[in-house]
Amino acid sequence: GYGMNKSATNPLHVSDDGLFFVYRQWAGDAGTSGQIGASYSDDGLSWTTYYNLNPDMGPLQPMQVGRYPSAVGTDDFPYAVWNENTIQISTYGGTPYYAYDGFGWDGGSFSDPIPTDVNWDNTKDLKAGSPVVSGMGEQVFFNFAYTDWIRNDRWLFHSEAYDDGYVTFGNEMKILDETADFVSGSFTSLAVVDINDNGIGYYAASAYFSGADLGASVVADGSYHTLIFRMTTDHGASWLPGHGIGQETADKYYYIDDTVIQHMWDSGLFPQSWTDPDGCPDSEDYTFSELFMAYDFDIKVDDDGNPHFIMGILPGDGEYIYPGIAESNGYWHFTIDKDHLDAPGAPQTPTGWNYSFVASTMDTWAWNDAAGSSYWQIAFPTLALGPDGNMFVVSSLVTEGEVFDPDGDPCTYDSEYPEWSNDVYVMKSEDNGATWWCPYNASDTADPDPTDMDSPEEISAHAGSSADADGVYLNFQMPDFLYGSTTGDPGDPDHKCRVYVGYAELTSSSGFQPDCGSDVCGSGVVGDANGDGTLNILDIVGIVNFILGTGAVDYECAADFNGDGTVNILDIVTIVNCILGIGACGL
Repeated sequence: GYGMNKSATNPLHVSDDGLFFVYRQWAGDAGTSGQIGASYSDDGLSWTTYYNLNPDMGPLQPMQVGRYPSAVGTDDFPYAVWNENTIQISTYGGTPYYAYDGFGWDGGSFSDPIPTDVNWDNTKDLKAGSPVVSGMGEQVFFNFAYTDWIRNDRWLFHSEAYDDGYVTFGNEMKILDETADFVSGSFTSLAVVDINDNGIGYYAASAYFSGADLGASVVADGSYHTLIFRMTTDHGASWLPGHGIGQETADKYYYIDDTVIQHMWDSGLFPQSWTDPDGCPDSEDYTFSELFMAYDFDIKVDDDGNPHFIMGILPGDGEYIYPGIAESNGYWHFTIDKDHLDAPGAPQTPTGWNYSFVASTMDTWAWNDAAGSSYWQIAFPTLALGPDGNMFVVSSLVTEGEVFDPDGDPCTYDSEYPEWSNDVYVMKSEDNGATWWCPYNASDTADPDPTDMDSPEEISAHAGSSADADGVYLNFQMPDFLYGSTTGDPGDPDHKCRVYVGYAELTSSSGFQPDCGSDVCGSGVVGDANGDGTLNILDIVGIVNFILGTGAVDYECAADFNGDGTVNILDIVTIVNCILGIGACGL
């Protein structure tokens, strides 16, 4: 089950030539857990399966130990991409490989595994690749991003030549210099890359700039755990900003700066404190001071070359983060016009970073799995772009269902959730991510019998590499709990899993954002009565007309700025003070 549990990988390639799906393949009780398999379909209904794409790797690698597989493709060939754990050489020794069908799509004749890094040695441990192919026809380019678990840093292999399916990669390129510029260790996410067919793309990770974890960031406007990235305009051959000797860290990267994060914080979107509503005797109050961008995210590049990031956001106090605390904890969309990356304007304006709320993960992030790991580091978002501003986010999220509290006391830990389930959720936007439809439960499979071991949990859901205007292909896996854990650990990925591909069609939204059963109102910006994502004089004018009875507001809940249940002159006064910077913004 560990083949698909990272957002950086791309297991399902979707193209006019069909669907190509790559995964770790069950090889029997006595077999390896790292056999790479694949399946092809021209319609998503019937499938051809290919077995053991990584047979005996030679004298240094007598067994298949394939990890983190992905799928990419050109007009002529499908490719499987993965890394091998060459444990006979070093502790893990992740070594990147690829294989392709030499007879083309559904040709049934895959090449032997081909090393991506021809200069690999035992100082390297390249894992969890994020691959992408860009360009068209014979002018195609391959870029495989890898995280090194020995050297840290984030690396890229860029193709130097492409001939009848065979790809020749150049030497590794260090794109993100974690050792020099970030807080090293577990604070930096896996690398994710995407490049469009015009050659414009981005390579990103979420991280702290050096010193930021101690409140002393070397980047003046990079104080928080944020998204850090670089840009290419030539299909990955070179990356901007350039890196030079003695260059300041702030000038070496693009990033979502403090202005954007502070704008979200000041807008009242997230709670700044929390008190247990049940008043349980063992509870404690929390005070939050900042926002934290999570480790699992996705990026896609639109036809204009603008980036679209889906990030998990949650509040923290500078030492801890609090995942299951508010409806606003969850997935957020960030984008910016690429022409303004060098000097972003104010947030939520045409020249600055724009953000929007995609879906709450509060009910998901509040849980731990059977191995004790928090779901805020298990559930992840993936993104697929379609035509005409349509885009889809796919994620495995928890559906809690009805709660049963046998003693009626909220302060005892005996509540039961008999319908609790991991399900595949899909979120759609028709306007380039400015607004999002309510999360759609595409699988909706509650456990029919919570007393037995069998449970239909759809985990590790990924969006396919692209989408159409009406829907999105996706893949997920389901643990076989009856078989039992294959590792001895109780986590879902420690079981063998059945793998699936599906298609979710979302074509009806009634023309407006419906009530998602969430406390987030409109754009989520308190006071944003017209829902344009910004608090300004237009909202004041609209609220005045609403009070006078001469007009309507789109979101009365947002117009109630002070939260007293009534829209009146007091709301206008507090909004004016907020805009002028002489009063609080939000509750």
